[in-house]
Amino acid sequence: MKRFFTIISALSLSLILLISSGCTGLAPLSFNNSFNGSNEPGSSYRETLTYAVSFGEYENISRSSLIKKEDFDFSANGEYKVSFKTVTKNDMPDYAVATDIDLTAETGNIYHLSATLNLNTTYKVNGEGSGDYVETIKSDVYFLPAGLSFAPIYSKVVQKTQILSADTSLKTPVYNVSKMENEYSIFYNQSSYKIIYASEEDTIEQTYAYTFKTAIDNAELLFALRNLKVEKESSATLPVVSASYGEAKSLLITHVAQLENALSLSVNGDEVNEKVKVNKLRFNVNENKNTGISQYLTIQESASTTIPYKALLTEYAHALVCYGANSVTGALIYKLVSVEYSK
Repeated sequence: MKRFFTIISALSLSLILLISSGCTGLAPLSFNNSFNGSNEPGSSYRETLTYAVSFGEYENISRSSLIKKEDFDFSANGEYKVSFKTVTKNDMPDYAVATDIDLTAETGNIYHLSATLNLNTTYKVNGEGSGDYVETIKSDVYFLPAGLSFAPIYSKVVQKTQILSADTSLKTPVYNVSKMENEYSIFYNQSSYKIIYASEEDTIEQTYAYTFKTAIDNAELLFALRNLKVEKESSATLPVVSASYGEAKSLLITHVAQLENALSLSVNGDEVNEKVKVNKLRFNVNENKNTGISQYLTIQESASTTIPYKALLTEYAHALVCYGANSVTGALIYKLVSVEYSK
């Protein structure tokens, strides 16, 4: 079985690399409720964020000179939609409740986050085109509130993607684009979690030890970053569990700048054009030898006249990589276009 698994795909031509991180300490993680103006959301709270997705260059994420356009060319556009709601244990599917975590302790609320990426892609290899292809990733994750460190309970990701690879042993790399369909689930307990990988070829189960409240799930990473305070000119580390790594790894999140960005989007059906203050962050794997390529995001810092403070993720960018050559082909860029929430 090929070990190609990430939440929103590091390994495809197109999908989101929500990299993982590691359980580097036993202290519980600390988050706030910035996504709801620092308030604990009620039992009926709902939020849906919609992003337009495009392919191009962003900051330091640009096409490698090793990958020539005449050898490989790629384009992509699509939509990414993230929906959040509060639920209770009784609202969860039975398989997600199969845990020794006390789901009624301290709070009756459980957070449910679901995300769908639909991406229309085309590419050419040595001048021959692929035609249109739709890449899809769907994720679901249940986790506990901020006061319980956003501790994950269960996550599932289903993906239909493409992977670009190259044979670097040749003077002119031979590029190969392969299609991949698989899924994985992660079941969390107080002191361990189990990852179940499934593809057309095989199903594999692996169990890892960890300490409750000291790591988050990869599928909740971008939500967690909305609620993690990183001061200006400082950084923080965040342990994240990802099926692509198995054992948790640490992300280093660094505050890059505080900016004022112009936003044009729909807020509960009203068209809004306004400038808002945002914090620009970047993150990568927190290792000395292999930090990976930085990813970038901007998060709303304050309210404006027409946009309430909800620590909105307004923009996100990550690199697409050609495996084997380990070279960047460009970036997928997500821009917020619609916000819907219950008041």
